[in-house]
Amino acid sequence: MLGRFIRTAAGLVAFLGVSAFAYSAAVEPRTLRLRQFRIGIPLLPEPLEGLRIAYLSDFHVGGPGFGEQLTRQALETIAQEQPDLVLLGGDFVDRGNWAEESTTYDGLKQFANVVGVLGNHDYRGGEQVAESIRDGMARRGVVILRNESISLRLRDTDVTITGVDDPYTRHDDFDAALVPGSWPLILLAHAPVIEDELRPGMAGMILCGHTHGGQIRISPWRTLTPLDYTFYLDHVVGRPVSRYQRGFHWAKGNLLYVSNGIGTTRWPLRFMAPPEIAIFHLSKTAPHPDEPCDDPARYVEDIG
Repeated sequence: MLGRFIRTAAGLVAFLGVSAFAYSAAVEPRTLRLRQFRIGIPLLPEPLEGLRIAYLSDFHVGGPGFGEQLTRQALETIAQEQPDLVLLGGDFVDRGNWAEESTTYDGLKQFANVVGVLGNHDYRGGEQVAESIRDGMARRGVVILRNESISLRLRDTDVTITGVDDPYTRHDDFDAALVPGSWPLILLAHAPVIEDELRPGMAGMILCGHTHGGQIRISPWRTLTPLDYTFYLDHVVGRPVSRYQRGFHWAKGNLLYVSNGIGTTRWPLRFMAPPEIAIFHLSKTAPHPDEPCDDPARYVEDIG
């Protein structure tokens, strides 16, 4: 009787394991999720009430999985949303595999305001490849910021966007990126390891990627644990590790968002960390004013 129970249990475990692998290989990496959030930014200028920002990161075109197909799909999806501003979090390619002739990013030409930063994979081919990516994006109307800020005119209001170059590969320079006396509405940085350099209230919102939400995730928490695949990637290569893994965080007086990204790296698998696009609807009013001031839940409302 006991032997039959053990064989049945072993069979069930094997079945669940095979099913989970099949799902993580064939279903979740293809399932692009559109997420919509209302974000309260108390210092938001009045004319920017309702401003819509689309954020995409970690495309990994040329890598394993479905990065190219999902990138094209993501650009088609946000075009239907008609955002005021499109922001890109880097890792446009996987392992420095930039193809000049690729048309994957041509869909960016349809947007009036697109700003991005480079990621660690964009530097895998060296400085020359990084500059080729920047030039290629410029031909598509995208401004790639490398430790610099840009002023955009949105709804008759001057808006500062700051881009900190990839901190994971130690290309970041906050002092060069920030304009003295200005307050960036958004600060972009590929990896959330910038947490040590943050200053209280330095931006309306900080957007990062890099972690893929864990990519293969067993952990229920938003912070990094050994139950996240990316925990081991960072430790193996001896790079700095951020405890901020996915979703919203309150980091030194700043609202910080870490995207799951779009593509995959090394393994074409995702589990409990589906690829995503985020649309942020900005407001001066905190959606949940009864929550503590240092809780991201005060400033964020999931609206689908």
